[in-house]
Amino acid sequence: MHGLEGEQMLMRIYIGERDKHDGRPLYEAIVRLLRERHFAGATVLRAIMGFGANARIRTQKVLDLSIDMPIVVECVANLTIMSFRFSAAYAGMCSNCK
Repeated sequence: MHGLEGEQMLMRIYIGERDKHDGRPLYEAIVRLLRERHFAGATVLRAIMGFGANARIRTQKVLDLSIDMPIVVECVANLTIMSFRFSAAYAGMCSNCK
């Protein structure tokens, strides 16, 4: 069952645009997994500028289109669904990421 009932939690997953899982974009695999796990909703956001753990600034400029831009997957679910239906599956998925 999909939908918003009771108190919900927002989770953000930060990945790179080039990250893959089984040959397709990781963000696509995550959204499909969230739907299978009955999350209330999910949105994929592509950054126009940011930096990560290495402190290297990444920006979306014409000359930098090949750069691996940050992607944020936001999803909503109640804590039970988030804890039990997603965490183990996502951990397994990310061990295969390239």
